Amino acid sequence: MTNLFGLRKEKILFVIVFHITIGLVLTITKSIAFYWQVMILILGLMHIVQSGNRKNEAAIWAAYFAGMEVIVRMTGQYAFWEIGKYGVIAFLGTGIFISRSKYEPAYLLYFLFLLPSIFVANYKDWNQAKDMLSFNLSGPLCLTVSAIYFHNRNIDGGILLAIFRAFALPILTMLVYLSFGTVDLSDITFDTHSNFKASGGYGPNQVSMVLGFSVFMLIILRYYRQTFSGWLWIDYILILLLLFRALVTFSRGGVLGMALALGVFLFFNLVQKSRVQKIGKRFLLFVFVGGSAYLLWNYTNELTQNKLTDRYSSTQERKRGDQLTTGRLLLGENDLMIFLEKPLLGIGPGNSKIGNKELIGREVATHTEWTRMLAEHGIFGLISLLLLLGIPLNHLISRSTNLRPLLIALFVLAIFSSTHSAMRVAAIGFLYSLSLIHPIKKLEAET
Repeated sequence: MTNLFGLRKEKILFVIVFHITIGLVLTITKSIAFYWQVMILILGLMHIVQSGNRKNEAAIWAAYFAGMEVIVRMTGQYAFWEIGKYGVIAFLGTGIFISRSKYEPAYLLYFLFLLPSIFVANYKDWNQAKDMLSFNLSGPLCLTVSAIYFHNRNIDGGILLAIFRAFALPILTMLVYLSFGTVDLSDITFDTHSNFKASGGYGPNQVSMVLGFSVFMLIILRYYRQTFSGWLWIDYILILLLLFRALVTFSRGGVLGMALALGVFLFFNLVQKSRVQKIGKRFLLFVFVGGSAYLLWNYTNELTQNKLTDRYSSTQERKRGDQLTTGRLLLGENDLMIFLEKPLLGIGPGNSKIGNKELIGREVATHTEWTRMLAEHGIFGLISLLLLLGIPLNHLISRSTNLRPLLIALFVLAIFSSTHSAMRVAAIGFLYSLSLIHPIKKLEAET
């Protein structure tokens, strides 16, 4: 797959058409998603071993597997729920073993500090314990392995952009499936809540998030004079279609995270650039994308009978309280109360949702990783959080590279996403870890 991104644009377009075809086939038979994912897992591991991971093949395959996690879950044709995370772990773990590179022990400590709370968790039986531990610790484990792989790893700037392309390919399949295999948008009655029907029947939060990731990546590709498809006009159409589908999920996290990351990227580029006279040309891309996004917003708002504006402003529901975070603030406050009551070890992985049941009457898993870790892991969770923040901040401050704005944007995007989606999908920990690389080749922005 690594060589894919050195092919002529006609062959790259063929790969894109192939993924569009997968999306169309999924509208007819969803079972193909299972075989698609298993095939990628087998082929990827074989390729990494055969190549010796000389060109960071493990990173390319891991990016692709992280990108396909949500669409496979959406179809319901997965071997088991967390296979996306374990696949990323398998790819990058194999890469670590083959490369025999040095690793940052602090990230191993980050994960080990999450284990003591297992001994205070009160699970009913082995099956519940297995499910709870896998659901709540597979995300941190995925982040740990990803961080160990990428921390200070020499990554060519071109490879980093190739990773973006690999991630976006299966998202393109999801875009096709959402467009042709789900309920027609004209048949949906939109209100001011996130919309499962417009999200393929799957969680709008995660669908919006990975769509937002892809919009961010395609815009970054264009900024560095690269294309996803080989043709600029196709790229711009894809950006608008991805953004449109993210908007109609009515889940704000993915769109706001993408906008925040692009804003951070733009800001640090402005601060870092010494030749002010080039700023105008350099950021015409953002002016064009921003103007197009504004027109798309107006179209989507009209399509949803102004409910989109209501959703983002929460004007219809503020009297119910905590609308900006859709109840996450209340759950976060409950997590903090649990932490104060049991500060040493917390209440164990996954048990915060039991505490949430006592608060709101039903079991709801906390979506905010930062408060969840305090409630479930106590003081050890706090130490892990400090490691998660401290290591990349030190890394980003000490690096002098023209890719620093991009690495900072990736870090901010991952941290923001973890505040509304915890570590639900592999992509969050994977993107976080990309901010830890050591770039060895500059990328020149479009001027």
